[in-house]
Amino acid sequence: SQYGFLYQKYIFIMNVISHASMDMFFTYEGIDDIDVDTSDDLSMVSISTSKYIQVKSGVVSQDCWAKVLGNWLLIDDYQDKFFALVCENALDFDVNDEDTIDAVYKYFEKGKGKKRSAIARKVYDKYLLNEDANSGKEIIKELSERCSIEVSSMEETITNLCQKIIETYCTDIKIYERAKQSRCDRFVEYLLDEID
Repeated sequence: SQYGFLYQKYIFIMNVISHASMDMFFTYEGIDDIDVDTSDDLSMVSISTSKYIQVKSGVVSQDCWAKVLGNWLLIDDYQDKFFALVCENALDFDVNDEDTIDAVYKYFEKGKGKKRSAIARKVYDKYLLNEDANSGKEIIKELSERCSIEVSSMEETITNLCQKIIETYCTDIKIYERAKQSRCDRFVEYLLDEID
């Protein structure tokens, strides 16, 4: 939905504004909703870290959570990456709970009967096909424990974004709060247009 894409764009802008530096690279709709790569080239040594952010508006179900994990499991060298889920509403389940791990495992296990292009099928073929249930659940549990989950409503996101822009890019405006807000609104509008 348009609302979901708009929410995703605001989260992207917030990440760029909050973490921008010369060695940071941000991608909208790359491998994940938002990709953040850091590259630190020191003479002959190159250090790179990646963070993948999945953004969800509305309610996140256990099946939706399974798809998120599936996308992350299919990223090359996922063990060396950082993952975050930013959602508009709090989850009504604990991602690290044994029942959730079991539900996610079953979701991927059902993948063996799906098309080869389905996320659940790809995860099943890559991680569960030749493993016992405990090994598969351990992979799911390890990734679930490593990811961060942030809850931020659309209103909170916009408020925090405007506050960050005003603190960072409106320091030259000393008195007129309306001028700060106007600059913020124009800046966000420009960024949203650039993303599209």
